[in-house]
Amino acid sequence: MVRRPPKSTLVRSSAASDVYKRQPSGRKAWIEDVVVDGAARGCGAGDALVRAAVEHAARIGAGKVMLTSNPAREAARALYRKVGFEEVETTVFAFKTDK
Repeated sequence: MVRRPPKSTLVRSSAASDVYKRQPSGRKAWIEDVVVDGAARGCGAGDALVRAAVEHAARIGAGKVMLTSNPAREAARALYRKVGFEEVETTVFAFKTDK
């Protein structure tokens, strides 16, 4: 049984695939900020958005799709694994310019 969001719920997201130039490690796409309204969670919207972004990346020639996810976001991480993503050993660095 598929749970449907309430009729008044707006399902919003930003599941963008940005493809960067060819690099020595190949052409990559990044998924940024997959967000589904709390009332619509559990209805399959996140799954559909992530799968659509992956399919789009494949169509435009990306050999790999990357994303980052906070370890505290357990449901999101479970979704990414279900879709087929695997954790990789890497380190992300950030530099704040608005100190």
